[in-house]
Amino acid sequence: MLILITISLNAQNEKFNWEKEEISTKSNNYSLRKSNDRLFINNLKFKENETAERKQYDPSKNEFSSVKLHSHDGFLKIFTDVFESKRIKVLANFNERIVLFIRIDENAQVIDVGFALGEDNKLTIEEIEKLEKQVLNNLKFDIVGKKLTEPIYYAWSIRVNFKEVEKGEIEFARKSESYKGN
Repeated sequence: MLILITISLNAQNEKFNWEKEEISTKSNNYSLRKSNDRLFINNLKFKENETAERKQYDPSKNEFSSVKLHSHDGFLKIFTDVFESKRIKVLANFNERIVLFIRIDENAQVIDVGFALGEDNKLTIEEIEKLEKQVLNNLKFDIVGKKLTEPIYYAWSIRVNFKEVEKGEIEFARKSESYKGN
């Protein structure tokens, strides 16, 4: 049975052709960019989105302000809503990791999300799309420090190992949830 799962995963993985610059699902188009041993994936509809009118938060020009996850459990739920427990187990056995690059506005709302995968990833573009949708619609952040009113965005990222998802404890998400600032 493990051989069948491996063959199935490899067949799905062929969708991430490292030579392509774009990949599509039924509803979205994604850019693919290779850098060293990483594949960066971004939804093309976010290329010219709200961040064009916003500046990234600059700690050298503003009072201290940052973002933190509202809830570790809410972050974990995003993964468990997208991936069935059997799939999480398979990805954990492959030591699968994913990096999420999230931009959050001055009101603690997610603006967009990008992803980075390892060269030998086992995820499909459809799974990435579902994860993106969950992050955009359900992930909550809180502002720590000064609440700014001008249109800015905070850059926040996290690397998630599916072994952490399987155990139900994502270390960096837990630390972010309890972050109090300086």
